[in-house]
Amino acid sequence: MTKVGRNDNCPCGSGKKYKKCCEKKTIVSVEQLVRKELGDIQKEIIHFALSQYKSEIDEYVKPDIDESNDSLYYYSVLSYITTVKRNEGKTILEEYVENSEIKSTRQKTVDIVASWKAATLTVSVVERIDEQANMHVRNVVTNEHIIVRALDTVQKTEVGSLLFGTILPNEEEYIFFVEMLTVTREKANNITSKLLSQSEPAKYLQSNFIELIKWFILDEFDSVQGLDDVLVTTEDMEWNTVSQKEVAKLLEENVARYWGEEAFASLGISLWEQFCSRKNPRIQKPALYAGALIYLIDKLGPYSKDLTQSGIAEDFGITSSSISAKYKDLVTVLEDEILAIKQDFNEMNLAVESTS
Repeated sequence: MTKVGRNDNCPCGSGKKYKKCCEKKTIVSVEQLVRKELGDIQKEIIHFALSQYKSEIDEYVKPDIDESNDSLYYYSVLSYITTVKRNEGKTILEEYVENSEIKSTRQKTVDIVASWKAATLTVSVVERIDEQANMHVRNVVTNEHIIVRALDTVQKTEVGSLLFGTILPNEEEYIFFVEMLTVTREKANNITSKLLSQSEPAKYLQSNFIELIKWFILDEFDSVQGLDDVLVTTEDMEWNTVSQKEVAKLLEENVARYWGEEAFASLGISLWEQFCSRKNPRIQKPALYAGALIYLIDKLGPYSKDLTQSGIAEDFGITSSSISAKYKDLVTVLEDEILAIKQDFNEMNLAVESTS
């Protein structure tokens, strides 16, 4: 095959010199080629994981998620691949990097993939976005600052956004493994506070990544705003009788099926403790008051799930009329507390609206 000179006529027949025509179209930077190869290799890693270890992954992931939520499952799988130590203390990602032959003629690609054994699951805040759209981020747990290279598939972000995902070394910078999760500044503050309130945030992130993913994906976490300043549990309170404590415990165990956040259980337990301290009720069937408290919580704030007494009654195996009676009892005794809570929610909503 004859090599075309830059000053020769272009073989496409345009009449222009090759350097002014098709030569430009054939020039693809090594950087672009490496970037494409890295993306393809990440897809291969996912295929490897799901073809070899799907049952193992599902056994770990599915008990903690709603299987109908594809996004929750998808991001949980990505995090499992890069985070969970398995055979010989290695992740699936580490196993792939060590044992698979990287299909590339470019040493740069091979070297970058080899460095992926240092992959790290992170929660980071975007502090700056430069002219190349690369993100300058700070790890909220370690306060380490790094640059995350923008990829063609990266989601749009803004300064103040919070990012969740596994970062992979990419020479002097980093890239995300396949995709990242992102939330806006407003939701970021809640998630950051929640994570840093754990006794060991770094360990919590690694061992509870499914919970973190829920914080990013599910709308329920927004509802914690204004509720979780002081969280209380059944064991934090003193109860007059065993049956009163049983109501609180039953409430605590069942809140997740409606809201999925402990802040709502905390609110219900606080109200129930105040009710008990005033009325000291004798209780034969804890489910009656637990169901009524669920209904009361749903009516208090702007986070209503539009629960019905009949629906809650069915969940608890009781009658809707019994919930109605206990609900009226709660509302009568806790009138002042209910009014104060509703006012707090209204003020919070006005504050949010004034900043939007």
